Amino acid sequence: MGGALAAIFAFELATMRLKNQGLIKQAVICTTIASPQFGDNAFRSAFQHLERNDHLRCLRVENDLDVVPLYPLTSMSLVGMPFSMFFPNIRYRHVGVQLKLHVAKERFEIAYPKHRTGFELFVLDVWSTIKRLIWLVLCCVLAAAKEMTNHHCAEYRRRIQVNAEALRSLTFGSIYERIRNGEHGILETRGHLRLKAVEPKL
Repeated sequence: MGGALAAIFAFELATMRLKNQGLIKQAVICTTIASPQFGDNAFRSAFQHLERNDHLRCLRVENDLDVVPLYPLTSMSLVGMPFSMFFPNIRYRHVGVQLKLHVAKERFEIAYPKHRTGFELFVLDVWSTIKRLIWLVLCCVLAAAKEMTNHHCAEYRRRIQVNAEALRSLTFGSIYERIRNGEHGILETRGHLRLKAVEPKL
Protein backbone atom coordinates (compact mmCIF):
# COMPACT_ATOMS: atom_id res chain seq x y z
CA MET A 1 0.00 0.00 0.00
CA GLY A 2 2.94 2.35 0.53
CA GLY A 3 3.55 2.77 -3.20
CA ALA A 4 -0.10 3.58 -3.84
CA LEU A 5 -0.20 6.14 -1.02
CA ALA A 6 3.02 7.78 -2.26
CA ALA A 7 1.59 8.19 -5.78
CA ILE A 8 -1.69 9.59 -4.44
CA PHE A 9 0.22 12.08 -2.28
CA ALA A 10 2.37 13.08 -5.28
CA PHE A 11 -0.82 13.57 -7.31
CA GLU A 12 -2.22 15.89 -4.64
CA LEU A 13 1.00 17.93 -4.51
CA ALA A 14 1.10 18.20 -8.32
CA THR A 15 -2.53 19.35 -8.32
CA MET A 16 -1.57 22.11 -5.88
CA ARG A 17 1.24 23.12 -8.22
CA LEU A 18 -1.18 23.16 -11.16
CA LYS A 19 -3.42 25.58 -9.26
CA ASN A 20 -0.48 28.00 -8.94
CA GLN A 21 -0.59 28.15 -5.18
CA GLY A 22 3.11 28.96 -5.16
CA LEU A 23 4.02 26.24 -2.68
CA ILE A 24 5.85 23.95 -5.13
CA LYS A 25 8.32 25.41 -7.61
CA GLN A 26 9.31 22.28 -9.57
CA ALA A 27 7.62 19.17 -10.90
CA VAL A 28 6.73 16.61 -8.24
CA ILE A 29 8.82 13.43 -8.62
CA CYS A 30 7.62 10.12 -7.23
CA THR A 31 9.17 6.65 -7.36
CA THR A 32 7.24 3.62 -6.14
CA ILE A 33 8.24 -0.02 -5.79
CA ALA A 34 5.83 -2.95 -6.10
CA SER A 35 2.78 -0.71 -6.01
CA PRO A 36 -0.68 -2.27 -6.43
CA GLN A 37 -3.25 -0.71 -8.73
CA PHE A 38 -5.28 1.99 -7.02
CA GLY A 39 -6.92 4.44 -9.44
CA ASP A 40 -9.73 4.12 -11.97
CA ASN A 41 -9.62 5.27 -15.58
CA ALA A 42 -10.68 8.83 -14.68
CA PHE A 43 -7.90 9.08 -12.10
CA ARG A 44 -5.33 7.85 -14.61
CA SER A 45 -6.53 10.45 -17.12
CA ALA A 46 -6.10 13.22 -14.51
CA PHE A 47 -2.72 11.78 -13.51
CA GLN A 48 -1.51 11.77 -17.12
CA HIS A 49 -2.75 15.34 -17.62
CA LEU A 50 -0.41 16.45 -14.83
CA GLU A 51 2.42 14.40 -16.36
CA ARG A 52 1.97 15.87 -19.84
CA ASN A 53 2.04 19.39 -18.40
CA ASP A 54 5.24 18.70 -16.44
CA HIS A 55 3.68 18.99 -12.99
CA LEU A 56 4.27 15.35 -12.07
CA ARG A 57 6.73 12.57 -12.89
CA CYS A 58 6.19 9.08 -11.54
CA LEU A 59 8.29 5.95 -11.92
CA ARG A 60 6.66 2.66 -10.95
CA VAL A 61 9.23 -0.11 -10.43
CA GLU A 62 8.03 -3.71 -10.42
CA ASN A 63 9.68 -7.10 -10.56
CA ASP A 64 8.54 -9.58 -13.14
CA LEU A 65 6.60 -12.40 -11.40
CA ASP A 66 5.81 -10.21 -8.37
CA VAL A 67 2.16 -10.85 -7.58
CA VAL A 68 1.54 -7.62 -5.61
CA PRO A 69 1.32 -5.25 -8.66
CA LEU A 70 -1.55 -7.45 -9.92
CA TYR A 71 -3.69 -6.49 -6.91
CA PRO A 72 -6.49 -5.77 -6.21
CA LEU A 73 -7.85 -8.98 -7.63
CA THR A 74 -11.12 -7.26 -8.59
CA SER A 75 -9.23 -5.79 -11.56
CA MET A 76 -8.87 -9.31 -12.92
CA SER A 77 -12.53 -10.15 -12.39
CA LEU A 78 -14.50 -11.38 -15.40
CA VAL A 79 -17.63 -9.82 -13.86
CA GLY A 80 -16.81 -6.17 -14.51
CA MET A 81 -14.98 -6.72 -17.80
CA PRO A 82 -18.05 -6.69 -20.14
CA PHE A 83 -19.09 -3.30 -18.72
CA SER A 84 -15.72 -1.56 -19.00
CA MET A 85 -16.65 -0.18 -22.44
CA PHE A 86 -19.60 1.68 -20.90
CA PHE A 87 -18.25 2.18 -17.38
CA PRO A 88 -14.47 2.63 -17.80
CA ASN A 89 -14.04 3.52 -14.12
CA ILE A 90 -15.21 0.10 -12.91
CA ARG A 91 -11.65 -1.30 -12.83
CA TYR A 92 -8.42 -0.22 -11.13
CA ARG A 93 -5.49 0.96 -13.26
CA HIS A 94 -1.76 1.58 -12.92
CA VAL A 95 -0.31 5.06 -13.38
CA GLY A 96 3.10 6.49 -14.18
CA VAL A 97 6.02 5.10 -16.14
CA GLN A 98 6.51 1.37 -15.58
CA LEU A 99 9.99 -0.04 -15.10
CA LYS A 100 9.68 -3.83 -15.15
CA LEU A 101 12.75 -5.75 -14.03
CA HIS A 102 13.01 -9.33 -15.25
CA VAL A 103 14.55 -12.33 -13.50
CA ALA A 104 17.15 -12.84 -16.23
CA LYS A 105 20.33 -10.79 -16.06
CA GLU A 106 20.16 -7.33 -17.68
CA ARG A 107 16.55 -7.54 -18.81
CA PHE A 108 14.09 -4.72 -18.28
CA GLU A 109 11.44 -2.71 -20.10
CA ILE A 110 10.07 0.79 -19.68
CA ALA A 111 6.44 1.37 -20.67
CA TYR A 112 3.77 4.05 -20.46
CA PRO A 113 0.03 3.32 -20.84
CA LYS A 114 -2.07 5.28 -23.29
CA HIS A 115 -5.38 6.60 -21.98
CA ARG A 116 -8.19 4.78 -23.78
CA THR A 117 -11.99 4.72 -23.69
CA GLY A 118 -14.89 2.93 -25.39
CA PHE A 119 -14.50 -0.24 -27.44
CA GLU A 120 -10.71 0.08 -27.59
CA LEU A 121 -10.54 0.05 -23.77
CA PHE A 122 -12.92 -2.94 -23.66
CA VAL A 123 -10.77 -5.00 -26.06
CA LEU A 124 -7.64 -4.22 -24.06
CA ASP A 125 -9.44 -5.10 -20.82
CA VAL A 126 -10.40 -8.49 -22.23
CA TRP A 127 -6.80 -9.17 -23.28
CA SER A 128 -5.44 -7.77 -20.00
CA THR A 129 -7.80 -9.91 -17.90
CA ILE A 130 -6.81 -13.12 -19.71
CA LYS A 131 -3.10 -12.30 -19.32
CA ARG A 132 -3.44 -11.41 -15.66
CA LEU A 133 -5.38 -14.54 -14.74
CA ILE A 134 -2.73 -16.70 -16.38
CA TRP A 135 0.01 -14.58 -14.82
CA LEU A 136 -1.59 -14.79 -11.37
CA VAL A 137 -1.61 -18.59 -11.48
CA LEU A 138 2.04 -18.61 -12.54
CA CYS A 139 3.00 -16.07 -9.88
CA CYS A 140 1.21 -18.02 -7.15
CA VAL A 141 2.94 -21.26 -8.15
CA LEU A 142 6.34 -19.55 -8.16
CA ALA A 143 5.56 -17.67 -4.96
CA ALA A 144 4.72 -20.93 -3.21
CA ALA A 145 7.94 -22.45 -4.49
CA LYS A 146 10.15 -19.44 -3.71
CA GLU A 147 8.31 -18.00 -0.69
CA MET A 148 7.46 -14.71 -2.39
CA THR A 149 11.12 -13.93 -3.15
CA ASN A 150 10.11 -11.84 -6.18
CA HIS A 151 8.54 -9.32 -3.79
CA HIS A 152 11.47 -9.11 -1.36
CA CYS A 153 13.45 -5.87 -1.04
CA ALA A 154 16.67 -7.81 -1.61
CA GLU A 155 15.39 -9.10 -4.95
CA TYR A 156 14.38 -5.61 -6.07
CA ARG A 157 17.80 -4.30 -5.07
CA ARG A 158 19.56 -7.13 -6.92
CA ARG A 159 17.69 -6.53 -10.18
CA ILE A 160 18.23 -2.77 -10.02
CA GLN A 161 21.94 -3.26 -9.42
CA VAL A 162 22.20 -5.73 -12.32
CA ASN A 163 20.62 -3.18 -14.68
CA ALA A 164 22.22 -0.10 -13.10
CA GLU A 165 24.68 0.61 -15.91
CA ALA A 166 21.99 0.60 -18.63
CA LEU A 167 19.49 2.53 -16.49
CA ARG A 168 22.02 5.32 -15.82
CA SER A 169 21.81 6.33 -19.48
CA LEU A 170 18.08 7.05 -19.10
CA THR A 171 16.66 10.13 -17.40
CA PHE A 172 13.21 11.18 -16.22
CA GLY A 173 13.49 14.24 -18.42
CA SER A 174 14.18 12.31 -21.63
CA ILE A 175 11.45 9.75 -20.94
CA TYR A 176 8.81 12.37 -20.20
CA GLU A 177 9.85 14.42 -23.20
CA ARG A 178 8.98 11.42 -25.36
CA ILE A 179 5.66 11.01 -23.54
CA ARG A 180 4.79 14.68 -24.10
CA ASN A 181 5.56 14.09 -27.80
CA GLY A 182 2.88 11.40 -27.91
CA GLU A 183 4.87 8.19 -27.39
CA HIS A 184 3.35 5.36 -25.36
CA GLY A 185 3.56 1.59 -25.03
CA ILE A 186 7.02 0.05 -24.72
CA LEU A 187 9.48 2.96 -24.67
CA GLU A 188 12.73 1.12 -23.90
CA THR A 189 13.82 -2.51 -23.65
CA ARG A 190 17.05 -4.30 -22.84
CA GLY A 191 17.67 -8.00 -23.38
CA HIS A 192 14.05 -8.55 -24.30
CA LEU A 193 12.42 -9.59 -27.57
CA ARG A 194 9.10 -7.79 -27.17
CA LEU A 195 8.19 -5.34 -29.92
CA LYS A 196 7.49 -1.69 -29.21
CA ALA A 197 4.02 -2.16 -30.72
CA VAL A 198 3.05 -4.40 -27.79
CA GLU A 199 0.82 -2.59 -25.30
CA PRO A 200 1.72 -2.56 -21.61
CA LYS A 201 -0.77 -4.02 -19.16
CA LEU A 202 -3.50 -1.63 -18.07
